[in-house]
Amino acid sequence: MKKIFMLFLCAFLAACENPVSSGTLYCTAGKNHIVDFVAYNDKAVLNVNGNEINLNKVKEVKETPTQVMRMYVGNDDENEEIALWVIFDIDTRMVIYYGMGDSSHSMKCDMVGRFESDYDKPTDVEKCIYELSKSTTAITDENGNFKNIAINVIKSYTFTPSADGGYETNEGKMKVEFVNIPTEDAIAITENWNPEAPNLYDWTDGISEYEMDACEALNRLKQYKESHKIGLDIPESIYVD
Repeated sequence: MKKIFMLFLCAFLAACENPVSSGTLYCTAGKNHIVDFVAYNDKAVLNVNGNEINLNKVKEVKETPTQVMRMYVGNDDENEEIALWVIFDIDTRMVIYYGMGDSSHSMKCDMVGRFESDYDKPTDVEKCIYELSKSTTAITDENGNFKNIAINVIKSYTFTPSADGGYETNEGKMKVEFVNIPTEDAIAITENWNPEAPNLYDWTDGISEYEMDACEALNRLKQYKESHKIGLDIPESIYVD
């Protein structure tokens, strides 16, 4: 029995140490950096020019129903803080973005790779709830009471380059216009937008019973925008090389 238990324990510990992602990052910030790495659920190990740097996971945020951002931080031999962050897709288990940085600048890193996670894949309803909450805004009166729903329309998106310690970064600026949906039209899209008894879509707090119509409501919203020639949705994310 003791032998079986020890075999089980070893297998369990080995499973816990399985990396969730690994490979070689090609990072650019003024000059190129080649970084080998192995990432686990709670830590990561970098190899930069033969020097090993141990990082610990310090942050994990589910930014959308399908995207998670995870950050690892540690110190190199000169006690300089180093960060590695990754944004990965829950559905495909693929990495969307790798980045590295220290106290003075950050770098975008290229690598196509998988990132294993124990997140459940989002349902279609969760995705539709997110799309509704992303593309619309609840308009309230001076007392904070719900008045109506407005569609978020991008008027422009510009990038402003700036220099930081010799490393070029980009800051995006978005101008958004709110296009009000008349109450009668809003209720036709979904009864949840009735000002008399409003129920708003919010993907961050789980799925409520009233949100189960999210995909039907999203489809009707898209049809409404097309028929009224109302602009574009706010993009989920924009990254700049």
